[in-house]
Amino acid sequence: MYAERHRHTLTTLRCRSAGAPLFVSLWATLLGLVLCLVGSRPAHAAVGKLRRVAIVVGNLHGDQHDRPLKYAHRDATDVARVLKELGGVAGDDLQILLESSAAEVRAAFARVDAIAAQEPTALVFYYSGHADGEALHLGASTLR
Repeated sequence: MYAERHRHTLTTLRCRSAGAPLFVSLWATLLGLVLCLVGSRPAHAAVGKLRRVAIVVGNLHGDQHDRPLKYAHRDATDVARVLKELGGVAGDDLQILLESSAAEVRAAFARVDAIAAQEPTALVFYYSGHADGEALHLGASTLR
């Protein structure tokens, strides 16, 4: 599977405010990624065009111990719009998953895996929701 062959590390910036963790959006990282996608030529351009695909996930609800978030859906749809308008991701190659389960996210990765088996592919994965050091909290399910 694409995700297993191409392990990516999710980075979360954590700040402390009044003793409670506050998760901060990494918009600067996203902007840098989009600029790289827009301004770069694929390293294997001689082989063919690099197809850009994205999986964008927004979940307000984590596990039973997580408080519901307010802006995860908005963040995910904003990122999806930027990837489509500026990042070169075609509408058909943009998967937006709101309040999805781990099975639905795995299915999205399987679709990317099928594309990557056919042609050179760049994947952008964005997640706005609850997580810990081991898994994404997707409602009643977790994705490790």
